[in-house]
Amino acid sequence: MKNILIVEDEPVELESLLQRWGYRSYVASSGPDAIKIVLDENPDLILMDTLLEGEMDGIDVAKIIKEKMDVPIIFLTACHDEKTTTKAKSVLPHNYISQPFEAQKLKYTLEMVLKKHEMEKKIKESEKHYKLLADNVTDVICVCDLKGITRYISPSCYSLVGYEAEEIIGKELCELAHMEDLDTLYKSISSLVQDPSVNGQAEFRLTRKDGSYIWVETTGKIILNEDTGKDEIITITRDISERKKLQHQIKKSLEEKELLVKETHHRVKNNLSIISSLLSLQSRYIKDGDTRRMFLESQNRIRAMALIHERLYQSTDLKSINFGGYLEILAPELLSNYNIDKSIKMEIEVIDVRIDVNTAIPLGIILNELVSNSIKHAFPPGRTGTIKISLEKLPNDLLILEISDNGIGLPEDLDMDSAESFGMNIVNTLVRQLDANLEMKTDKGTVFQIIFRSSFNSDFEGH
Repeated sequence: MKNILIVEDEPVELESLLQRWGYRSYVASSGPDAIKIVLDENPDLILMDTLLEGEMDGIDVAKIIKEKMDVPIIFLTACHDEKTTTKAKSVLPHNYISQPFEAQKLKYTLEMVLKKHEMEKKIKESEKHYKLLADNVTDVICVCDLKGITRYISPSCYSLVGYEAEEIIGKELCELAHMEDLDTLYKSISSLVQDPSVNGQAEFRLTRKDGSYIWVETTGKIILNEDTGKDEIITITRDISERKKLQHQIKKSLEEKELLVKETHHRVKNNLSIISSLLSLQSRYIKDGDTRRMFLESQNRIRAMALIHERLYQSTDLKSINFGGYLEILAPELLSNYNIDKSIKMEIEVIDVRIDVNTAIPLGIILNELVSNSIKHAFPPGRTGTIKISLEKLPNDLLILEISDNGIGLPEDLDMDSAESFGMNIVNTLVRQLDANLEMKTDKGTVFQIIFRSSFNSDFEGH
């Protein structure tokens, strides 16, 4: 039940109506009595006659009550002169009813004023709650107009930049931004204004009051100020200096590790090149042709591995290489190493695909063995032909590497798994190591197909 205070000389009719409508009423006939009842009973609403006996009229009493508590007041008056009306408006009453009044109109006015005041209290409580929240969060909450002029900033700005809120309000917050970061900040604000539906975000440096700089992350959103009807930008800013410091340390550490890995690949490549050179020097003192050929084959295997480390050293990706590009370099070198004239040609059709180093090295050695095998056995003296190398994608993330020639072919009864040559034993061992599938065909030459899967078999993207 709502409590209503009637401040009037003749309250009988009002008391009767309020009782009928389900309200509890209190009555005061003078200003001092009204103030005392308000303080003692805390009514939900006051019906105040503007004309009261004594030194204070109803408007003066209303002013005093308004200073002490938030209670809705409806003025009742038979006076409509401009002076009284102007004075009454200064108190900001919730309504103004002329006497004599209509009962139904009064009832409707009471209900509307009580409902409105209840909603206003909830809004004020909500605003108080959010203001308390905004004033005590460690992140800085800021409201500014679309020109960047600060309208509100939470007190936490002091711990962030060393300025009190009063020193920032009314100023453009961008004034505190580092000169080198202004372009980033303005672009973020511009994109936010152009598309209010998105949340803007920017990382930049702010100047503290002592002249030092801190890194901050700001998230912004455009909202409508219902009081002014204008758009505003609300931002939440937090200190990310420690995060930036850690990111810098991590980046520096990664760069150092990448440099170390690159240097390792470079040294491995150089060491393999030295070994290959030693084998080449040693082979010059060997008279037997078969023995010299074994030295050459060993050199080729070493070159196949060294080339991968060389490409890794030159790449920004230290875990994988463009295997198609690798084949285009390795295969022609094999022809050159065997001093083959133009009787044997090389055709290369490969896609650009990245393959992890643990797969690339065994495949490089396999390619070396199979191409060497074609060069040595597929083309007897005086026979011309072509060695073809292709690399293609298959469904289910599989790749197929094919080495073929149009030479004399291998014996039909050759068993790949029991082949006695050292080179074929290497091929079989590495195929099993890769969990790959090796197939051989001998129709009009020889075709070797290696079907495998690599964890880096995505399309090459220019690494």
